[in-house]
Amino acid sequence: MKLSIFIGRLSLLSLLSPLLLPSLSSLLSLKNPQLRAEIRHNSISFYDHFACKNNHPSLTLKFDLIGNDFFLRGKSNFKSGIAPLNNDGTVNVVIEIPAGCKDKWEVNESGVLFWDKKNGKHRLINYLPYVGNYGMIPRTLMSAEIGGDGDPLDVIVLGPSIPRGSVVKVRIVGSIKLKDTGEQDDKMVAVLTQPSPDNPFANISSITQLERNGVINIVETWFKNYKGKGVMQVEGRLNEQDSNQILKKCIAAYKKVNSDRR
Repeated sequence: MKLSIFIGRLSLLSLLSPLLLPSLSSLLSLKNPQLRAEIRHNSISFYDHFACKNNHPSLTLKFDLIGNDFFLRGKSNFKSGIAPLNNDGTVNVVIEIPAGCKDKWEVNESGVLFWDKKNGKHRLINYLPYVGNYGMIPRTLMSAEIGGDGDPLDVIVLGPSIPRGSVVKVRIVGSIKLKDTGEQDDKMVAVLTQPSPDNPFANISSITQLERNGVINIVETWFKNYKGKGVMQVEGRLNEQDSNQILKKCIAAYKKVNSDRR
């Protein structure tokens, strides 16, 4: 079964969402009661984070429901169709999980956003919601050569909640060195560069500033605990210069891997 919904403006989905969820539940109730329960349980995250209340630019997205799997496709391939850097020095980030959200979405190998599963169930973190907007930098690779996990570079973007599937310009201000069950899993820390009344981080340019106001401590504590006790280990922080050097290495690693495949 495949259900495709084309969304020209997120504001349209905001109007339709109260009607959309019940119709999906009734449509799937006979064949998949477990999925209906998941949709009902996650109804807020399911549509409210597509139709975020912020005044962000229009998004052209395609949402697919195939069986009991959820996918979100952008106008361009999220992994390979978007440049990592902009001419103004900012970095592009694809938002996978909006701030305040608990459902675990990520960009797959095909460059499509999907709701991840574990043991056959859609993943929800069993902790406080994400304290920032979580995403990835396109055309990057944390290769084993630099101690990475083979995935695109992860980023936590501080600021107001951003709709899933958005591509936003950010400034890298540092990074948190983490290990996930012994494997290096560092997270870049970034801020939205556009000033707004609900973005107190627009003028932040270094991780030192986030140390002074206590924000980085909150972010570290969240990452240390969101997967359960002892799973994630915090190993320190890097400043903006060292973090941008890692970014350059990850861009180069992506280019090398993809040139070798040609």
